Amino acid sequence: MWAHGPKGDIEPMAEPVLYWFQLVRDKAGARFEPHRIDNASGVGVQVTAADLNGDGRPEILTVSKLGAFLFSNKGEKTDSKRATVFPGKNWVERDASALGMDAAKLDAFISNVGGDGCIIKDGYLVKSWGNTASHKWWASASKPVLSTLLMLAVQEQKLSGVDALVKNVGWELSEKDSTMTFRHLANMVSGYSCGEAPGAAWGYNDFGIQLYAKSLEKVFKQSLEEAFKQRMTALEFQDGEFFGFREGLSIVASPRDFARVGWLWLNRGHWNDQQVLSEKLFTACVQPGVPADLPRTRIKASDYLGVGTYGGGTDQNRNGPGVYGFNFWFNERMAGGERVWPAAPADTYQANGMWNRDTVTMFPSLGMVVAVRGSKAGKFEPGKADGEYNQNMKLLVDAARPMAFPGKDWEAASPESQGVDSAKLQDAANLLEKTVGKDGVHELMVIRNGRLIWQGDDIDKIHGVWSLTKSFTSTALGLLIDDGKCTIDTKAKDILPSMAAAYPDATLRHFATMTSGYRALGDEPQGSYLHGPSVTPYAPNPEPLFKPPGSHFAYWDSAMNQFANVITHIAGEPMEELFQRRIAEPIGMNRAKWDWGDWGKVEGIVVNGGSGNKSGPMRISARETARFGLLFLNRGQWNGQRLISEKWVDEATRVQVPATLPMGYEAKKSEGPGEYGYNWWINGVKSDGQLKYPGATKRTYCGAGHNNNRCFVIPEWNMVIVRLGLDGSAKDKVWSDFLAKVGEALK
Repeated sequence: MWAHGPKGDIEPMAEPVLYWFQLVRDKAGARFEPHRIDNASGVGVQVTAADLNGDGRPEILTVSKLGAFLFSNKGEKTDSKRATVFPGKNWVERDASALGMDAAKLDAFISNVGGDGCIIKDGYLVKSWGNTASHKWWASASKPVLSTLLMLAVQEQKLSGVDALVKNVGWELSEKDSTMTFRHLANMVSGYSCGEAPGAAWGYNDFGIQLYAKSLEKVFKQSLEEAFKQRMTALEFQDGEFFGFREGLSIVASPRDFARVGWLWLNRGHWNDQQVLSEKLFTACVQPGVPADLPRTRIKASDYLGVGTYGGGTDQNRNGPGVYGFNFWFNERMAGGERVWPAAPADTYQANGMWNRDTVTMFPSLGMVVAVRGSKAGKFEPGKADGEYNQNMKLLVDAARPMAFPGKDWEAASPESQGVDSAKLQDAANLLEKTVGKDGVHELMVIRNGRLIWQGDDIDKIHGVWSLTKSFTSTALGLLIDDGKCTIDTKAKDILPSMAAAYPDATLRHFATMTSGYRALGDEPQGSYLHGPSVTPYAPNPEPLFKPPGSHFAYWDSAMNQFANVITHIAGEPMEELFQRRIAEPIGMNRAKWDWGDWGKVEGIVVNGGSGNKSGPMRISARETARFGLLFLNRGQWNGQRLISEKWVDEATRVQVPATLPMGYEAKKSEGPGEYGYNWWINGVKSDGQLKYPGATKRTYCGAGHNNNRCFVIPEWNMVIVRLGLDGSAKDKVWSDFLAKVGEALK
């Protein structure tokens, strides 16, 4: 039997594998994505469903005897390059879950931000709250509408272009301002009421915006309300008045009507069967227009024309260069390398008023517009990944790209479907292959939103992962703390009396952070192996590495093995059995693809290795390790089931060792202080003031073992990256450079 595989390739198969194909539309256009249905020995199978692709229209999928696919849509006419749906007199409502969204996350967003608002997905109204029909002021979120009017004026040849001189509409500008153009006004670099010449300095300038609005009135020779509504009849506003505040120059539209303008923007001026605004003009204008290196205004001057202010002063915010253009804010990278909204796709842009109080946000790659007025979404803190506003952005993005959890196998998806540029992701993999070691990327997996978007050709290979084992060890402790069997500050001597003499104050916290000072008999260096190589790790050395516990950091393997001994005797069973029952089985880890080495029985109970050295490492495949990483990415929750507490995950994966803590032995290099949690490595600030992985996001963390075994969890990107191998130890820079390349691939 020969059949088409999911990528269209023809290959021999023992029995045909059936797929249904989902029609996906995004910025890149339209495409079909394969989803495996079943294995079957029959042929000529026809599968019919009311809504396979989630767009509310009936589809028919036919699989012929050769596995050829016939897919047809019956329903309303659409343009595959554009939005699927446009509203008529009313928005068409659709349940969020019917469009593949996570309704709970949308509800969490709404609860956080309040105000009045609505969420549009694929042209449907999926959520609304507050009073979406009411008229109130939108503050500076009005400004991109002014730029929309500017583009309409150029389209109608009322102006020669966006670089037309402002003085030509009837203003007596000063000599300094005589070169001012409409582009300068739209980009907040006009210099009006400032001392600098047009284009010479950035100033978030409401005197310049007032001049902009009044200049547009002169261009259209009518009120902005009349000019806008006459040209926007196709949008069929539901609630009447649009402009109506501050001399009729600012927006008072209802949220559901402003969302229509947002949908027009997202579709680059297209509305149903009309091109309301030239796509070419829109594309040329709606992009960052302020040079990243433009200085901030420093010189104040007068409003010599007496136009007044749009609401504020001439220099309200330092942000703007590199990220602002035609009165929109864009999700570009700032001077520090972070995007304005790190959690959002790179193509996100926004109309913003009162510094996040009033916003209309466009997510083109997600097919989503969110209009919120009067919100409490968080401070205006561009680039702050852990800021309240960015976290609310993350809720929206996560809701639109809901997390998938693998069943028997991972769901494969194209990088583009998960907001990742496949060519750039391949560039990242190529870089790692060249720099990491001889095993290259054979055991590399990249997971985004719970979907497999890149894999090497040997991800089922099983071998020891050395110190990556430590992250599994501390997870066992987290389970016992959740069960109330101990606390993080339980003393080891209360579990193992042999610890009382030399280590009376050593706690589980000290062991999990490598600050216990414990060493075993037989811990003398073995060649280059300096950090606790003892084969008798359960025999306490009467001379600690340092005193008191917590005063120094020492990455010490025998301490981790004794830690495992303590955990095992608290649990009353081997860690492997605890982990299998509580974690591995619920998350679907294939039992044939992992096992946890041990040191034999200690006082009647098998003790699995805590450190990963000698005979006690976790032996596992990349495919199974990625499930463990996905559990942590979801903060201990798996497909609606809580397996380990969110509190434990959060504590384990934040820095627990101060950067100022001295090393407790003569290590080859100083690692740990400022970058270590509970047996996880954190992208923290080290003792030298540098991030561990400068190319990664600030909340990145990983389980790490010798031979380049890594399990990276990157919350800001909703991503897990696993690379296993048997080929030495690459420096942090290798991983940092690789992660930076992955970051560049995010759309």
